[in-house]
Amino acid sequence: MDVVHGKNGVPHLQNAFERKVGRIPLEAVEVPEFIRRSMFMALIDTKSAITSTSIWGGLIAFLPVLDYVGQFIAGLPAGLLPAPAMAVISAIGGIIAIIGRVKATKTITSIV
Repeated sequence: MDVVHGKNGVPHLQNAFERKVGRIPLEAVEVPEFIRRSMFMALIDTKSAITSTSIWGGLIAFLPVLDYVGQFIAGLPAGLLPAPAMAVISAIGGIIAIIGRVKATKTITSIV
């Protein structure tokens, strides 16, 4: 690979094909419409996990489990939350997760 400078002065790596045939301008390559549309849609139809309502609802629903497990690990006689509050928090988290899943339109592609 050789480094060459293009028309606008930007460095470009030139491979053996480009040395032999020359660089093909992007405008000369005809890309079918459905491929161009799918490439564009892949960019706008994705989101990260921290923006997902389903993920946050699942984490909220999981909080009382951490309180319950903390009782055994720390040896506490009782949890930090009363049992009715743990049930309400789990129910709210579950409802948020279900609503997020039903309303979801974008694919989760990354954590952040």
